[in-house]
Amino acid sequence: MRTLPYMAGAAAAVAVSNAQLSNDTLSAGSMFWPGVSNLNIAMPWQKAARSIEARATADAFVPYTTTGGKCVDVMDGKATNNAKVQIWDCHGGANQGWQFNGYLLQTDNNMCLDVPDGKGKNGSPLQVYKCDKNNGNQNWERVGANIRWYGHNLCLDVTDGRFQNGTPLQLWACYLGSPNQQFTKGLATVTPSSQTISGGNFLGAEMMPWQAFINLHPQMSWFADAFVQAGAQSNIAPQLLGAIALQESSGYPNPTNGAGLMQFTDLNAWLAYSSPNAQRSNPWDAIFAGARYMRALLDENNQDLGRALRAYNGPIEWGGKPSYISEIQAWMRGELVYGPGT
Repeated sequence: MRTLPYMAGAAAAVAVSNAQLSNDTLSAGSMFWPGVSNLNIAMPWQKAARSIEARATADAFVPYTTTGGKCVDVMDGKATNNAKVQIWDCHGGANQGWQFNGYLLQTDNNMCLDVPDGKGKNGSPLQVYKCDKNNGNQNWERVGANIRWYGHNLCLDVTDGRFQNGTPLQLWACYLGSPNQQFTKGLATVTPSSQTISGGNFLGAEMMPWQAFINLHPQMSWFADAFVQAGAQSNIAPQLLGAIALQESSGYPNPTNGAGLMQFTDLNAWLAYSSPNAQRSNPWDAIFAGARYMRALLDENNQDLGRALRAYNGPIEWGGKPSYISEIQAWMRGELVYGPGT
């Protein structure tokens, strides 16, 4: 990946942020805030003081819908302590009706979403338990489309992104762009954007339709909406971003070299194009940074896709690997299905 001039200001900002986030503990391998749990600083949703009484007015009981069109569901409709929570086809039953009452997320039979024994870490299962507003295991808040365990960097998450009946809900490190953590209040009516991107060409490069691209490379399906959203923000076809990920890392979210899905081996480039507090090992962070970087390279090279790709690949005399352009285009057309990456 191309080398950029050292950005002292950006590096200093990241150093300060990392110093702020060095306290407390989260489960090992957190994707968004590694090594951090009970955050009371540096989190945008921590600006206001906690006040359960100020939020005591309850919403109506409504379903909460995932990006996969399933509803948050109490398994088997059991209104009992320790009943598990899953996703299921939306049917309007009582076991799919929820309301926020202060910081409690409760069903209509006074059972609340609960972290068993308060043992929260990546992959912890969730349950319902008799409501107690003073029980921190049951305190939740809405952060955009995420549902966050209050005071922790852990969010309600669809296990492994499997939007199938019976998939359990779990805790996982919060990431505001993860489709596994997006929950719509009420029934969802919008088809995920990743289903609607047509094929054609991008800057002269032929590409297959987006859904066919994802079907051909199922390891990329977890991050499909991130490619679409990042592409929309940068005016770049998601097929190109996906092809770069496949060529650079074979589509693996966190390769052993630590450079991430989009292979930001140059830390100066990462600092220049990633968001504050982003992690190369977080595939969503990497996708958005890669899209910003490609947009900058395209603009710098007068929208010449070949030159921009060679610059992204670098650093062979600023030209990158000679076959890089043809390989990226082969991924976009669907002629390559797997490969060693670069």
